[in-house]
Amino acid sequence: MDVIKTIDMFYKKATDEDVDEIYDWMEKNVKHPKGNCFFYSALISLLFPKWKLMKGKPNKKGDTAHFWVENKDGIVIDPSKGEFQTDGKEVSAKKNVDEVINHELFESLSKDIKNKIKKNDK
Repeated sequence: MDVIKTIDMFYKKATDEDVDEIYDWMEKNVKHPKGNCFFYSALISLLFPKWKLMKGKPNKKGDTAHFWVENKDGIVIDPSKGEFQTDGKEVSAKKNVDEVINHELFESLSKDIKNKIKKNDK
């Protein structure tokens, strides 16, 4: 099962605990999602607003910024945990919704999730 199918499956009955389960699954099954951490993290933040989208600095010159989600208690859920530092600042998923919509993986989402994400673009 791929990440998108997993997110679709859990979204139908989603709670914050389900988001934890999604990321637990991702940590075990998605190897080095470098370059897609923004998409996965912004997607979760848009679907589950209790999870803040966070942005950190690149680890080294030439790397891209790193993204993850964090809840109000400071619990970090990171698809590439351990690969990057998770100290950074909150950024608005809603202000970055166009990047999610224009991402190459967006079209692989279910119609329900795409519609929910597009509602944030208004």
